[in-house]
Amino acid sequence: MTPWIAFRAAIALAVYKAIQKNHLPVFLEGYLKRIVIISTAFKEYIISAHDGTKDA
Repeated sequence: MTPWIAFRAAIALAVYKAIQKNHLPVFLEGYLKRIVIISTAFKEYIISAHDGTKDA
């Protein structure tokens, strides 16, 4: 995941949380960290699901 895509996903998470609470969006560092962790875990899952090959 490129840094730009991770940043946009974190912004989307902030907007989603704001809508849930009926507040203005607030960008927190934790949102970006969460996106990076989820992206890394998904990438590792895909690699393990394809027997270690990086090409899908």
